Amino acid sequence: MIHQTSKNFEYNIIDGGSTDGNKEYIESVKEYLNYWVSEPDNGIYYAMNKGIEVAKGVYCLFLNSGDVLHNENDFYTFMEISIEDIIYGNVKIKNKE
Repeated sequence: MIHQTSKNFEYNIIDGGSTDGNKEYIESVKEYLNYWVSEPDNGIYYAMNKGIEVAKGVYCLFLNSGDVLHNENDFYTFMEISIEDIIYGNVKIKNKE
């Protein structure tokens, strides 16, 4: 999301204390982040709830580790969609491994 043309969003990262290099990556991009934490937690839904608690915006878009938006204008696409409770879409698998 760092490369999105829109900058009208918060970039919050909740990491479950991973030891696979994620924390180092997060630290390398921290200048772009509104909030981040790397600490053990109780799983993905616990982490999502932690993210919701720190979010200040109206909507939440969840991307998991390794997920990316398709192009630099995808955030605009989300903002143009009429107000709904849940928005979902297709997934492209870049590398099956």
